[in-house]
Amino acid sequence: MVTVFKTRFIGSSTSVASWFRVEVIKTIKEMRLAILLMIGLLAGAWVLGLRLADVYMIPSEWFVMNENGLNVSQITDLMGLVSGENIIYIWFHNIRAMLLGSILGIFSFGVAGILILLFPIGLIAYFMQPLSVVGIPAWKYLVGLVLPHGIVEVPVIILLGASLLRVGAKFASPSRGEPISDEFLQSLADWAKIMIGLVIPVLLLAALMEVLVTPRVAVWLFAQ
Repeated sequence: MVTVFKTRFIGSSTSVASWFRVEVIKTIKEMRLAILLMIGLLAGAWVLGLRLADVYMIPSEWFVMNENGLNVSQITDLMGLVSGENIIYIWFHNIRAMLLGSILGIFSFGVAGILILLFPIGLIAYFMQPLSVVGIPAWKYLVGLVLPHGIVEVPVIILLGASLLRVGAKFASPSRGEPISDEFLQSLADWAKIMIGLVIPVLLLAALMEVLVTPRVAVWLFAQ
């Protein structure tokens, strides 16, 4: 079993650079269908968040106003997008969330893990409606509070979700002529490639953006 996983994970690579260039990129290409499905699920979560905002509305009184409008620090505190914690803490927190989603996904045919990954997207969409009620345009909310670090987080969410979909699919319907354990271990190795080769390092970049860039962009934009 270890040999199956190791062979799939390392492949024909002879160095870290060749491993990423050959094995990780090859895995991404093999996940094309799952990636498209994950993008569709993200779009569905976005629409659901918008719909739920119309049904379960947040009272505008929850957003404390001052003479200049809504205080940006109140928005960012509410959304949890600006944190006083250090970059390493945020990085490990995001990794832990991705690992939790992955573990749950592996033991639920990918379903539970996908739901955890979709939740932030639905939540972001949900808050567009109440913020617009108190005078915050959707574009300003997205550009100021989501886009700076979300632009690097969303792609890894898509890739990680696609790898979990493949794990669930392989486990639920293995190919004929190959043991189900081998199919599962190979898909697990593909997940590990995405997690180690892309998700973990990109989440560090996202943490840097979240702490160093997003608050400054939000303060500048909402001060206009």
